[in-house]
Amino acid sequence: MTPNPSCGSCSLCCKLPKIDELQKPMGKWCDKCLPGKGGCSIFGAPERPHICSEYLCVWRMTDLEPELRPDRCGFILDATHDKLMVRVLIDSHRAEAYRHGPGGRLLDKLRAKGMTLIIVAPDGTRKLLVAIDDSLRDGEAIIKRFTRKKPVDGTA
Repeated sequence: MTPNPSCGSCSLCCKLPKIDELQKPMGKWCDKCLPGKGGCSIFGAPERPHICSEYLCVWRMTDLEPELRPDRCGFILDATHDKLMVRVLIDSHRAEAYRHGPGGRLLDKLRAKGMTLIIVAPDGTRKLLVAIDDSLRDGEAIIKRFTRKKPVDGTA
């Protein structure tokens, strides 16, 4: 398979992360976005923030299945530069999607490969899921031990 060439109707990257340059809080639609109607209205324009221009969607960069497109699975993935950690930003309309179905299975596979996941809930709560052999559902004690509340700012 080859990387996914198009966002299609997905524009969750315009909703889930905080974008300081646009005074956009985490979990709220950017006022420059046209959800389901083409995405960013300033795509390619000079006023588009650098962070948006440089953003690389993990789904688009990989050959992940269509059901793992962010608007379908309920979260976006941000890999750290060292690719040892992945930040998972959860959509408020699918708050438990990372635990079940294709999304949950993908995150289980990433942890099994040694990646640590930072789950960022819509309210800013962060859960650190360390790379262990248990599944997400079986690692609940570890999730709770690392759960902490941070300001809702979208940073890892």
